[in-house]
Amino acid sequence: VRALLAGGPSGTTDLQEAAGLASTGQLYHHLRSLTHSGLVEQDGRGSYRVAPRVVVPALVLLTAAADIAG
Repeated sequence: VRALLAGGPSGTTDLQEAAGLASTGQLYHHLRSLTHSGLVEQDGRGSYRVAPRVVVPALVLLTAAADIAG
């Protein structure tokens, strides 16, 4: 989610690298959860992006999580 917020829409290769995942299967597992929750959506070209309506709430949650984690 951080990579999508910082870099905009991205394909699976870029997302797999940004997340440090060893396989595309792991990536698709996470993307499936994120798309089903409505946080991330896939465009017609196969790239993923944070849904525009949840950008601000996602930033708030990531900021709070970073603050709690120190």
